[in-house]
Amino acid sequence: MQLGIYLTTVLLLGSSFFGNSQEITDSEKHYGLQLIKTISGSMSPKSVVHSGTGYFLSQHMMYKHKILVHDRDYELIATIPDKITPSDFNHEGEYELNGAPVECTFSHNGKYAWISNYNMTGPGFKNPGCDACNSSKYDSSFIYKVDMTTFQIANIITVGAVPKFMAVSPNDSLLLVSNWSSGDVSIVSLNQEKEIKRIKVGAHPRGIAITSDSKKAFVAIMGSSKIVEINLSNCAKNIIPNIGKNPRHLCLDPKDETLYISLNGEGKIGKYNLSNQSIEKIRTGRMPRSMALSESGQFLYVVNYGEKTMSKIKTSDFSIEDTVETGSKPIGITIDNELGRIWVACYSGKLNVFQDSSLIQELDLADRTLSSMGNPLAFIPKIKQQSSNVATINPSSIVKQVEQKKMESFSSNTMYYLIIGSFNSKANAEKECFRWKKEGFNSKIIRSNSNRNLVSIEQSKAKPELLKNMNRIKEKWQTDLWIYSQ
Repeated sequence: MQLGIYLTTVLLLGSSFFGNSQEITDSEKHYGLQLIKTISGSMSPKSVVHSGTGYFLSQHMMYKHKILVHDRDYELIATIPDKITPSDFNHEGEYELNGAPVECTFSHNGKYAWISNYNMTGPGFKNPGCDACNSSKYDSSFIYKVDMTTFQIANIITVGAVPKFMAVSPNDSLLLVSNWSSGDVSIVSLNQEKEIKRIKVGAHPRGIAITSDSKKAFVAIMGSSKIVEINLSNCAKNIIPNIGKNPRHLCLDPKDETLYISLNGEGKIGKYNLSNQSIEKIRTGRMPRSMALSESGQFLYVVNYGEKTMSKIKTSDFSIEDTVETGSKPIGITIDNELGRIWVACYSGKLNVFQDSSLIQELDLADRTLSSMGNPLAFIPKIKQQSSNVATINPSSIVKQVEQKKMESFSSNTMYYLIIGSFNSKANAEKECFRWKKEGFNSKIIRSNSNRNLVSIEQSKAKPELLKNMNRIKEKWQTDLWIYSQ
């Protein structure tokens, strides 16, 4: 218990001291959510999704006919039109079509994005689906494959009518698509890049969650009170009944034990135990829509469409820890775990970005910070157990002791790196590396202990000098930096 307290204290209070890119302000020390950025303009975002590599894709339906790509500095770096010509992708049709981007998901290395289109408009498409439709007579639509190195549409795949939510299996072999108006789920082979099966599930399927072993999928049927479980090896179905009114979005915890469900018709979030088949509910606000689960599964964030709010739920005791106001009609949400930020898509025409200092404890950020310290367990000072009163701990003393232990343990051969970005995808890391080389930096890619591609813009055995340069670069370029050592 005390080890956890010390690690948390070191991470929170000593983060800037150890080169962490996030500074903890007085208003953040209580772990509250804080609005730090609002992005607006010509947009009407239905969803926003983080690639895991620093890109945020927002989808703007038939109202704007585009996909916007923002980076961690909130810069708009690409606009992807939804216009296609089928013959360019070995489909019939020499004419241009417009899509209507709804949702997005990524391959697990962040190399490709998959975009669903509510419907297609143009020659050959005369029976568009709609939110009130549940018949197979409506037009099928396309899923777009977007190459994240070029931000271009690389392929299109035919699926059912009004495709909405999608999920990629953790082994990157399958893409599942919920087809709202045709009442089915498309199973797409990512090796073949084509639909291999379509499974009837009922009126208005929406959210999808896939187990970590890629063997099972759960689909929320919003036109009912049920969830459909699909065995991905033989496509057999099992019904989970009486979940609640209008289940919309699903999140599965990292251990595949708990399914979180937004119940749009009840204004509640459900916590369903897959083992004993019990459900617990908590009210968050009118019309809860999309959710995002933090990487460790400790926090669940949900947007309440009918109340222009976002709620943060602590999953351990299933209690609401915080509720903050968003722009009007919040409908999409995603997390940047590394920087502790939550992005919210507001249908009314905004992207809100919130900082949550408690996410600094999440795995990726903690790993990144502590990696710069070497082995953290060697630096935690031992104390006698006297009292459970945390107020007796002196944080400044702890930070000094940890830093002293750290410096004593480092050899003269330790190399320090000033890191500008962390990527799963090597291609994205190379792109970032090239960008900073053009600015005159000696940028290079190094592999972290957790096998991520880190882009370093400066390297030195003299850490104090590197710290000075870090502050100078942060001030000039207004970007996040941290120090990593090997």
